[in-house]
Amino acid sequence: MVTLNSYITTPVFGGQEGELYNDILCTTKDTANGTGGGFWVKDSGVTKAINIKHPLATIVVNADSVAIRGMTVTYRLADGYGNVTFGRGIDALQRRPVHLNAREVLLAVFGRAGPTSRFDPRQVIHNIGFVVFDIVTGQIQTYGPFGNTASTSFGEPFHVTNVVGFGGFHDQTSEIGLSGLFFIKDMNML
Repeated sequence: MVTLNSYITTPVFGGQEGELYNDILCTTKDTANGTGGGFWVKDSGVTKAINIKHPLATIVVNADSVAIRGMTVTYRLADGYGNVTFGRGIDALQRRPVHLNAREVLLAVFGRAGPTSRFDPRQVIHNIGFVVFDIVTGQIQTYGPFGNTASTSFGEPFHVTNVVGFGGFHDQTSEIGLSGLFFIKDMNML
């Protein structure tokens, strides 16, 4: 049986201020031993495979009343080798964790992104939420939206399905923190 691995990256939602980051790498071939393909992370300079079926363990959203200021994402490694965690942006007043157990997948991400106000054109992620699916029970849980859910959000709504990883733009020294996000999707999950 031949398995084709197809991964795509979405457009950026929000802004592009700060440093570009991409939590995971997508390959069609394991360059270490010449087999398979999949998702990989760099952990202290070492390339490690991610659990393809259940890559996400925890997402912590750091927000204030204006926008999402940072996110910390924990990925499960393949073959039970533990987890790898990446923190992006800055800490904020509200810290909202979303825990996914070993039989749950991130079905969708939704939110609003756009200018911080009518008078400030800087682009941000105003709020974000997650839909989690339990592949054993068929149950769905929704977490969020976290961040600015008031009518002062000038952003446009967005939604993305089958998310297996995160990337974006962040600055750990400014008030913006996390300015924009893009998502890595596994097209095999359709």
